[in-house]
Amino acid sequence: MVCASTKTMSIQDKAKFVDRNWAKLIQAVSEVMAITEALGDMVHPETLSKIERQDTSQDKMRMLHGPLGSGGDKVKAAFYDALKAQHRHLVERLGGSF
Repeated sequence: MVCASTKTMSIQDKAKFVDRNWAKLIQAVSEVMAITEALGDMVHPETLSKIERQDTSQDKMRMLHGPLGSGGDKVKAAFYDALKAQHRHLVERLGGSF
């Protein structure tokens, strides 16, 4: 078996990482708005506004789940890339690739 950290991850691999680790990500991600901003127009402005109004990072992550689900693997892969930029050690700990 090849370790995820020793290979380049495909869009599908990144999406699977996000799906597999979503519950842990909700609890651990603190830079939600930076990640959301990195997604650009993949997150509708109205949804972005709703995310910003949430009180906790956990609630912001829960609100972000909708666009990730409806956007499919492409949006999840973009989320993974933004997550990796903001929370490198978390992604590494959860088995992501660098």
